[in-house]
Amino acid sequence: MGSEDQQELNTLFFALASESRLSILRELLTHSLRIQQIAKMVDLTETEACRQVQKLSEAQLVQKQSNGEYALTTYSRLILDLSSPMEFVLRHKAFVLKHDMFLLPDDLRARLRDLSGCQLITDPIETINKLAELVKNAQKQIDEVIAGLESIVELTRQRLYEGVKVRWLIKENLLPKATSLLCSWEQLPEIRAAPSIIGHYGVTETGAILTLMQKDGMIGYISFFGESASFLKWTEDLFMYEWQRAKPWHP
Repeated sequence: MGSEDQQELNTLFFALASESRLSILRELLTHSLRIQQIAKMVDLTETEACRQVQKLSEAQLVQKQSNGEYALTTYSRLILDLSSPMEFVLRHKAFVLKHDMFLLPDDLRARLRDLSGCQLITDPIETINKLAELVKNAQKQIDEVIAGLESIVELTRQRLYEGVKVRWLIKENLLPKATSLLCSWEQLPEIRAAPSIIGHYGVTETGAILTLMQKDGMIGYISFFGESASFLKWTEDLFMYEWQRAKPWHP
């Protein structure tokens, strides 16, 4: 990185290294504002609001319009869009420190903002109950990465017999157990096997729950649960990423 680029980066980081300036940028995301309005919304004096807006202007993050209002620049909007995954990482730092986020494909790491509205569940029992609830309520399809939860497996079998489409991704070291378990089933889900998995999760048309592999190679059942369209799309894309790399399997 050249000295001019480094200076630009330093200027940007300085501009963003203030909660007041970040608050101003967030307010301007939806509409342009005058100094008096900015001061009121972010709880600053007009003098302080003017000073902070000036710093943002110097960094080319905001610009004054002909009507006297301030608005984000296209440069600023792109910076805020790119910083969304970082906000998720900062909010869930304890989770990130314990789990290997680099198991995720690059494009899904870049889309971590899609997880922003989900709920973090730290109780393993609640995680299992949420997954069971998703399976019970599914009407069309259940996509699961199976990690040995026999109660969920049995519940999924009931839904399969009721006509719900089921796809299972199974880690290869569980195949002997799966063979024994499935030998009495009258109907089987579509199954693929892989030597390793990124986590344990379930996705239906109404919601999804996700746990990721810890750095120690274990799954601790600290999970993210969500029902938004963006969260469902993210988790389904993760499932398909693993599904397409796995091999079809039949007991």
